[in-house]
Amino acid sequence: MGNTPTPAVASEARIKALYVYYFTNFVRWPEQRHPNRFCTYGSDKVTATLHLLVERKNQPNKQYDIQTLDDLDSLSTQCDILYLTAERLAYLPAVPQIRGILTVSDSDIFLQKGGMIELRAYQHRIKPAIALDHVNRSELTISAHLLRIALLPADVKTGGRGE
Repeated sequence: MGNTPTPAVASEARIKALYVYYFTNFVRWPEQRHPNRFCTYGSDKVTATLHLLVERKNQPNKQYDIQTLDDLDSLSTQCDILYLTAERLAYLPAVPQIRGILTVSDSDIFLQKGGMIELRAYQHRIKPAIALDHVNRSELTISAHLLRIALLPADVKTGGRGE
């Protein structure tokens, strides 16, 4: 098996990939359509895990598509959910905010660059930190169930410690 990742690393990547996958159930898209197109920009353990997850979870009544983007030029026509790696994010001046596209990353500069949901390590757990103003600009709605477990604007600024 050789280069098998350690269980802690694999488990963190899996948790983050599961969050991205299940956001389809906790976010409402414009026109009440159900999202089915995942895109990744860059490559890391989370993107690799997400690709495997989408391929394994496809069922006849619910088909999802996942693709890796080389650039963000065709983003608006190809994606419902975009996961950006920290490495690729470092080269972007800002995260695109496009109607109907949810952006997600685990980079600690993601929200400051205009991203919507950062998957943040907080108190030995992974929690979604959500910038609601960025979500609203893309005409998406986050469900109350997701908001209950999330770090929200006041928490996001202070790393979840409150103000």
